Amino acid sequence: MNTRQEILDHLKEMLKMESQAHNMYSDLASSVEAPALKNFLFEIAEEEKHHAKIVSGLLTILGKD
Repeated sequence: MNTRQEILDHLKEMLKMESQAHNMYSDLASSVEAPALKNFLFEIAEEEKHHAKIVSGLLTILGKD
């Protein structure tokens, strides 16, 4: 069974990965010419920001106990 600290560590790693994914999709979007593809990649980047907010919320909740 995972200890609380292990869960916190996993969540911190997830937050880092979400940030990296956001940056990757944003960079890709900035580098393409096709408007539809550019918009799609920016939408995915925004989804990664949303995921990061969820993980941050979990970290906040677990950090308070």
